[in-house]
Amino acid sequence: MANFIQKTRTLVIGVLSKRWLSTIFLILALDVTTFFAFRRTSGTASFVNQDKVLHALGFAILTILGHCALNFDFLRSIHRFSFKLVTLNATIWVLYGIFIEIGQKMLGYRQASLGDFLADVTGILIGTLWIWGWRLFPKERGT
Repeated sequence: MANFIQKTRTLVIGVLSKRWLSTIFLILALDVTTFFAFRRTSGTASFVNQDKVLHALGFAILTILGHCALNFDFLRSIHRFSFKLVTLNATIWVLYGIFIEIGQKMLGYRQASLGDFLADVTGILIGTLWIWGWRLFPKERGT
């Protein structure tokens, strides 16, 4: 199992260490997230609190991709877990979560939810922990 995790980590870092590729994945994820946030919903959930789980998962992915798009090749001097970068990245996604909830409140067929926003913040925290745990930072020069 540890070997699988190490190989997966190496693959993720290899793909996301290219800022242009991270940015493309980020834009695609942002498009999908925005589409699902503002579309008309139909049907029922497959399990209890499915909406909250999807909010948290979506924002965890956006946080990871946002970090990689900001960190690799752009802020190369940061080789460790940076409070400034994490704060900037988290602020961007918190504001995006607020934007989504305000937008949904303005629509006649959607409604804003504090629970959804809290799920977004939870996803941001999960994504940040994942970044820290997997050490998604550029290698120092000479290593």
